[in-house]
Amino acid sequence: MTNSINRRTAMLAIASTGAIATTSAAAMVDVNAAEAAAWEAALAEHDAALAAKNAFEPTYDRIEAADEAGRPSMDVIPWNEFTFEDRHHVARIMDIEKRWSLFLEGEGKWWWAPGREDARKAQFRAALDTIRDFRRQEAEHHERSGMNAASTSYDALWDRLGAAENALLDLPAPHGPALLWKLEHLFADDRGDGFCASYSAELMDKVLADARRLLSHGRA
Repeated sequence: MTNSINRRTAMLAIASTGAIATTSAAAMVDVNAAEAAAWEAALAEHDAALAAKNAFEPTYDRIEAADEAGRPSMDVIPWNEFTFEDRHHVARIMDIEKRWSLFLEGEGKWWWAPGREDARKAQFRAALDTIRDFRRQEAEHHERSGMNAASTSYDALWDRLGAAENALLDLPAPHGPALLWKLEHLFADDRGDGFCASYSAELMDKVLADARRLLSHGRA
């Protein structure tokens, strides 16, 4: 059964875009009521997820700014032991025990300390211990500032929004406005650099299938 409201809405949306402005009313396929209802439900969830994420962002930004202002300094680490290395990686990511094992393996190969090998080992071990202390202090700071909780909440909101977007892109577009939403989502210049994000061939095939189904009727 044709849904005339959705058809009229579809025609208005299609007429607003040059890419599909030539589609005639006779070429429009009938809107399946169940598919349209599924789309509207998914769109409502997407809009709710987006609103929730946007509403939380000021709180997240405030907590992040306060957390950054009071963050422990990396200067407690003796950087002369890690010259030319990426400080963020050393301070927060580097496997400390693996680095210690690598240091021991390098004795007599890429470092020497004649007559003071034990002292050199103790010096480097102490440097590694400062990294461990920095990580502990930073973790405690993130907990006190509320950054850990804020990050968990923000990640969950982004996960919800991502799932909602994927659900919409996976659903067959039941009418022109749905196809237009997909096209605007896929080809929007969100970063402002003149390029759109890259998507998989599988996803693009789904959108092309929607376009063929909705727009190709009546072609010779």
